[in-house]
Amino acid sequence: MSFLFEPVSAAIQTLKHIKSASDKGPDPERFIVRLPMHPGKLALGAAFKRKHNLWKWTHFRPSKVPRKRKFKIGQKKRNVRHEIDETPEAAEAGQATADLDTPVAGAPSAPTQDDVTGSGSGSALQSSQDQDTESVQRHSKTARVSIIPDDDMPYFPIPDEEERENEVKRIAEMSPEQRVYHRSCEHYKVKPLRQIMKQIDTKEIILAHTKMKDTEFKAFSTALVMNFTVRRVDMSDTMPTEQQTTYLTDLLEDDNGITDLIFKDNHLEGRLMSRIFYSMRQKDIMIYLDIS
Repeated sequence: MSFLFEPVSAAIQTLKHIKSASDKGPDPERFIVRLPMHPGKLALGAAFKRKHNLWKWTHFRPSKVPRKRKFKIGQKKRNVRHEIDETPEAAEAGQATADLDTPVAGAPSAPTQDDVTGSGSGSALQSSQDQDTESVQRHSKTARVSIIPDDDMPYFPIPDEEERENEVKRIAEMSPEQRVYHRSCEHYKVKPLRQIMKQIDTKEIILAHTKMKDTEFKAFSTALVMNFTVRRVDMSDTMPTEQQTTYLTDLLEDDNGITDLIFKDNHLEGRLMSRIFYSMRQKDIMIYLDIS
């Protein structure tokens, strides 16, 4: 049962090695860490959910699966595509169609190419066929009939000049922090989140209960590097993945202005929590950390 207390033990061991003015450990007035009150219960619940894969049932609404039709014993499935209508009306219609296709005795047959006599009629027939073929080829070359997507075709419509001008005006009205985040999203080919775009040039960013993809989180963490405007980041109940935790540790090791980090209700393992603490060992600007 010792693995249940890994987050707390990792915090204590890391806090002992944080740089401080005194040799006794970190200065409580400079660095404050709020640990879970019941770390064993939190770790046990998180381990149980990971073992039984309960995250998709607690965070996502299950879709309804349509019921399969049950057939009785001896009953065959109906195949509408190959089903033949055997009603009397359908039989009469089929017989009438067959009678039309049957040649009548004594009736003149259609003339063939060999039966056509004379150079005038034969040349006229050949010239009319050539004209039809030429017109079809000419129209087929100019017509845009290809609907199969090519590798060179873009997956989104190309904006016109008016849309480009509006995009340039919108970027010109952004703050420097918003421009950095916009360029980061363009680099990683993700859509900028409106919630982050509104708060990235303020002192506090609240992302509680916000689920992000790995690329979206990477674009966000990259935009916070060398950003000394944001001081407080609230990431409560965001359930970051292991890759997102790596991006967070890289952010904490780089130069930024983050002093308060709210990281509670995430139920991280002791290994991931140790990496977060290890990334803050050389950070003198960090003041408050909440992992309760």
